[in-house]
Amino acid sequence: MCPDLYSVTGSKSDDSSSKAASSTRKSRVDETFDLKKTASYHLSIELSPRVISFCVLDTLSNKYIALYEEAIVDEGLGKATGQLLALLQTHELLSSKYKSYSVIVVTEQFTTVPAAIFDSAKARAFLDFNIEGVESSEQAIEVLSDKMKSADAHSVYPLPGEMLVNMRSALEGVTIIHHTTCLVDTVLKIYKNQNREICFLHIQDGIFSIVVVKGNDLRYCNNFLYNSTEDLVYYTLFVFEQLKLNPETADTVLIGEIDKNSPEYAMLYTYIRNLRFIDRNQGFAYSYVMDDLPSQHHFNLFSQFHCVS
Repeated sequence: MCPDLYSVTGSKSDDSSSKAASSTRKSRVDETFDLKKTASYHLSIELSPRVISFCVLDTLSNKYIALYEEAIVDEGLGKATGQLLALLQTHELLSSKYKSYSVIVVTEQFTTVPAAIFDSAKARAFLDFNIEGVESSEQAIEVLSDKMKSADAHSVYPLPGEMLVNMRSALEGVTIIHHTTCLVDTVLKIYKNQNREICFLHIQDGIFSIVVVKGNDLRYCNNFLYNSTEDLVYYTLFVFEQLKLNPETADTVLIGEIDKNSPEYAMLYTYIRNLRFIDRNQGFAYSYVMDDLPSQHHFNLFSQFHCVS
């Protein structure tokens, strides 16, 4: 059995950035977690430029029994990968081999390609056509593609080659997907019988996604970087205008690191009146140590297993 890691944890350091990261390390671990049983556990990881998080699913009981998150000391996917590799060497929850591994990578760069025209041999061409700067990137990249399970489309996106080599070496048989792939697949699966337009705002630190669906159809999906609450609201209202969604009546579902007392919620509600938080993914059970966790928090991370299994 694993010792109690429920409270905020962190090692002492004289470095101010290390102290800042330590203050945002949070663990929730059920007492049933057992390092001797990880052969029946799945490890889901979410890697973003500002935060690493992972959760442990007991595949026999279909229950999440552990959740961990920490801030990135120096922002960027490269730094995040290095920090993840260090965690894999030092964190007690990760000291045994798991049954399977998956990683969601959070990055704004991606394009959605309809299945009817998708050709894996042309993935780089699709990317170059839709995203500026990929061709001129000085860093060696690998172009990946995910087949969406719930939409007749593929996500195509670039990731640093060195980052992928390191993750594949450290996590045997790991499945890597883009965060929008998981988000789209999950909301389409859960809301497939809702014959009305629904807008989902998935909000994380510095980046948010807008997904609009109607029944089984994906109408819109895009990511935006933002530095202020005003940026977030501006881009959201711009999408509403382009899609002719009425801010007074459009069904708008909030996902991610946003709460009713957050400034993002307050400003969004000034312009968009029909706001609600997503319910927790009912495809899984959750340990009692997560009872106080808002349903919208880590929604994509908790949904990851269905997208890769």
